[in-house]
Amino acid sequence: MPECDGIQATERIRHIEANASVFSNRQSAVIFMITGQDSAEDRQRSEAAGCDAYYVKPVGIKALDQAIKPYFKTPYLVP
Repeated sequence: MPECDGIQATERIRHIEANASVFSNRQSAVIFMITGQDSAEDRQRSEAAGCDAYYVKPVGIKALDQAIKPYFKTPYLVP
C-alpha cells in the first residue's frame, strides 16, 4: 500500500476504535493480516498492532473460509 503497510493500517484502525466515542459500544473490527512476509518479527509486530489472524501467501480459499466462518451469524456456502 502506498501510504502505509498492513501493520500501520491495523494500528490506525485500533487507535480510531479506542479513541472514537461512536465505537464505544461496538465490537472491534476483525483484521486478518495476509502477507508475503513470513518472519517471526512480522508476525509479532502484527499481533502487537492488534490483528486477529496472520496468514502467509499463498493462502487457500478453504483456510480463509474456515477462518472467517465464526464471524458470520448466518450459514453461507463456498463451492
